[in-house]
Amino acid sequence: MKCSNCGSKASYYDHENEEYLCDDCFEDYTGDEEMIEELDYVNSPRAGVCGYHGSKEDEDKYLPNVKSGKLS
Repeated sequence: MKCSNCGSKASYYDHENEEYLCDDCFEDYTGDEEMIEELDYVNSPRAGVCGYHGSKEDEDKYLPNVKSGKLS
């Protein structure tokens, strides 16, 4: 996700204004901080859907040739 203000990598989501914020833009944020959520690492096509959250430690390694039975 990218910051809605400057395009840098976002670290926060502002639920009140429905926008993403990077660390620098968050420092200048003057709104309701209770509406801010720190973004977690998620590597899933279901990211953000139905409350799904994951962590990098739960991620399986990508194995490109699993279906063919060849591991390279």
